[in-house]
Amino acid sequence: MAFFLYILVLYTFCASGFTLAKGALVATTPFFFVAV
Repeated sequence: MAFFLYILVLYTFCASGFTLAKGALVATTPFFFVAV
């Protein structure tokens, strides 16, 4: 059970990190095009 919980937490952490990275990418893309 503890192992399952560990995997669940790890998966949630990775998913939130991916969403955060995608959000940062979307937020910085317009600035990138302006800079170019």
